[in-house]
Amino acid sequence: MAERTFPVHRDDRGELLVVEGDELEFPIRRVFTVVGRAGGAPRGGHRATCTELIVLVCGSATVTLGRAGTPDAVRVLEKPGDSVTIASGDHVDYQLDGAHSVVAVLCDEPYRSPS
Repeated sequence: MAERTFPVHRDDRGELLVVEGDELEFPIRRVFTVVGRAGGAPRGGHRATCTELIVLVCGSATVTLGRAGTPDAVRVLEKPGDSVTIASGDHVDYQLDGAHSVVAVLCDEPYRSPS
């Protein structure tokens, strides 16, 4: 489970989180965001079909990775810019900690509906 923290620039206007595509190990083909909610259920619960980078935008989140549903690693994203890379084939679950939590997910493949 690769992890890194991306830079966040703060001033009186707010925060600017930067992820440069040239710094990633894969081309970005899809981006989506997930916003938590109070009492919200875990997200994910599936095997990743592509490489994904989960980046914390705000709040906090807990990401659990494994193979065949067996947890192997847990990563807590605590500050904006914290991230974790999910390999294709990893089983992923993540919990956003409340309505103030947001993650951005960058993927190397477009979405394909399960057949």
